[in-house]
Amino acid sequence: MRGFLYCPHCHKRLSGSGSQGRFMKYYYYHCKCGYRIRADKVNGLFLDGISNLSVSSDYIELYKEVLRNIYHELFQEQTFDQGQITKSLEKLMERAVKGKELLIRGEIDHNDYLAIKSDCEKQIGNLGRELNNIYMLGIKNKAAISDMVKRLSDPSSLFTTVDVIYTRELISLLLKEDLIFDEECFCNNMSEAAKVIYSECSVHDDKEIIQSILLQLNNNNSFTYHRNTGIENQNVDNDAADLSFQILKFLVRFAKIEINNVPRT
Repeated sequence: MRGFLYCPHCHKRLSGSGSQGRFMKYYYYHCKCGYRIRADKVNGLFLDGISNLSVSSDYIELYKEVLRNIYHELFQEQTFDQGQITKSLEKLMERAVKGKELLIRGEIDHNDYLAIKSDCEKQIGNLGRELNNIYMLGIKNKAAISDMVKRLSDPSSLFTTVDVIYTRELISLLLKEDLIFDEECFCNNMSEAAKVIYSECSVHDDKEIIQSILLQLNNNNSFTYHRNTGIENQNVDNDAADLSFQILKFLVRFAKIEINNVPRT
């Protein structure tokens, strides 16, 4: 949490340091004005707060669509390879059939036919294994998307698995800027996008915003969101358009954090 918190008295950024107690070292967030608070207390309140978050089903479906768009771009090379392999298999089968026809017509002898047949079978076997690997990768990707959706519903589970750099990025996603930590109501600490996604509050029509984002994704066939395109043309007010941008940005960044921490096989 260091670097994210501001003093409730003078509104300056809090620093962090340790103080040696009788039996152990205690860490604090503190300010030059004299304010300080135990780091473990703030960290505990933060983890408790995100552990109790709940995502609406509409935003879960939106996140699935974001993930599908990202995976489509990340693995489009495998999709291209699958098409090329299929074409190569068809050509090899045609070659094997033609070899048989040449043998029947007496244009090649039996040994030549066996050589053609053996070569085709070997290449078909190799390409079949490559095709199966791509198919298995697709299954793993679908399973990965399912797991990622679960972690959106329980962001606290990510904090025990991701690197420190991604932990800080997650904090920046979930918490608002220039944060004066509210010990009584965790909702007051959350970013606007996080509040809406996790059903803490919303002053807009969620379904209208979600449909606008989905349309933008479908039109671009990409997870890249252009802030001033699409949303304003659909009779969505500027505040809703800005919130739509923040929500999609949140989901894309969350997805990238997850993908960067998925083990590759």
